[in-house]
Amino acid sequence: MLAGQTSIMVGLDGREISTVSLADATTKPRLISPQYFKMAHTLSR
Repeated sequence: MLAGQTSIMVGLDGREISTVSLADATTKPRLISPQYFKMAHTLSR
């Protein structure tokens, strides 16, 4: 945003902080491992 970019989000790619366009972030399917899904379910209780 400081560089004048719009329609982006910031995220982690491994250990690097990177920007991703909102179009890419919302249109490409991301698979979640069953272990992460179970952990999120457990933590949400």
